[in-house]
Amino acid sequence: MGNKSDCDRVVNPDRIKKMAEKNGYITEEVSAKTGDKVHDTIKNFGMNIARAKMEKSGLNWFANSTAPTTFSSISGSTTNQSQNI
Repeated sequence: MGNKSDCDRVVNPDRIKKMAEKNGYITEEVSAKTGDKVHDTIKNFGMNIARAKMEKSGLNWFANSTAPTTFSSISGSTTNQSQNI
């Protein structure tokens, strides 16, 4: 999670994205100053962690009808397309 999305960039966003993809990480830029994307990002990171733990334990994430079916690691909201963790 990168803070200060409301300021000038020190590191190129493409470089961050490439490093994250190479290592299997998800990324999001947030602003503590404006609050932009903070809540949704923390919620989505938590859901991705829970999903990964369930799948590692052999549990079916999608068997629970109240569980979200998809995640967006970039936009901070749920989407209609599945994405890998």
